[in-house]
Amino acid sequence: MIATNAKLTNRKNLPFVMYGLDHTIKDYKDAISRRRLLEAEFSSSPVCNLDCPFCYTNVHERKDYEFASLNKIDFFLEQVSSLGAKTVRVVGLGEPFLDKRIYDGCRFPFIELAKKHGLITQVYTNGTLIDKNLAKKLSEENVSLVLKMYSFSPSIFEKMTGYKGCYTKEKQVEISPGKYIPIGLQEAISAGLNENCPTKLGINTVITKDNVEEVFSIYQFARERDIAIRFSGVLFGQKTFDDEHVVSDEKRDQIFGQIADYEKKRSGISFKPYGPMLHGGCKRLGFNIIFDGLGFRACCGAKKQLLDKDGNLITLENSTVESIVKTHPVFEAYRNARNNGEKLNCVMVKKNDK
Repeated sequence: MIATNAKLTNRKNLPFVMYGLDHTIKDYKDAISRRRLLEAEFSSSPVCNLDCPFCYTNVHERKDYEFASLNKIDFFLEQVSSLGAKTVRVVGLGEPFLDKRIYDGCRFPFIELAKKHGLITQVYTNGTLIDKNLAKKLSEENVSLVLKMYSFSPSIFEKMTGYKGCYTKEKQVEISPGKYIPIGLQEAISAGLNENCPTKLGINTVITKDNVEEVFSIYQFARERDIAIRFSGVLFGQKTFDDEHVVSDEKRDQIFGQIADYEKKRSGISFKPYGPMLHGGCKRLGFNIIFDGLGFRACCGAKKQLLDKDGNLITLENSTVESIVKTHPVFEAYRNARNNGEKLNCVMVKKNDK
């Protein structure tokens, strides 16, 4: 039974806040008034070793993916940094650690470029490639890491990742009788990624009927170890996913309410949860831009790349990040909504994703 840190004593971490994403209210207000960024994202290659049936990356037309050179990535990072971004997330169309621009087996080319421009790197990974050595290196590189955590059951975990054999008991660590976590998550804990405040370790859990009864326990597991939470239902635009597996909004919100009650009693932290994400409102829309190697998107759920007024694809060759963020109608819409006191979520994305 492992999955703990003997010297972990602080309980100051908030459930949804991670290192590099700990923006203040002043930061948000300044970004709105000055039309600047707080974050940026890079979509790594679509190569993946899993086939999750609900993967949101299916909304992106993979034939449009362009393997941007490191020089082009460098140019992108330079621009987002100059526009105020503090952190850059690597959220792959596939598995980031299979992309040699992210990790070539020895070095982290992308992370080195991010550091050059004063940016913190956060990587979203399925965790299957995280071993002791890689976890240690990521900790030394000051990386913030988010891993998949769908279930304490190896069989349910495999079902939800669509790849038989990826999460057998041999590839998991037993934390209590009959309950397992992936070895990659255990190695990240052992490397001390969750000892920082704010934490540098998070988990991502998509809620389906397969794991819905475990969600509260997963939340408890994470909070007891200062691991940040990323929970959601099956988001719109994802792969065709049999409706018999989709949890109703009512059931999802019931669980989120249970979690909110638990958090208030545990730490005194109050938040009003609502779907599809468990966090109380999207903190990215209008403050974040995504570069997929060819064009740009304004948020994670956007199906379409940003176009100019003539319907042409906006690229690094014909525009700048500053011009997009400060003048594009989608960014203007998000800023106006925030100025009007609206809470932004995926409904807002649908409205602007035309």
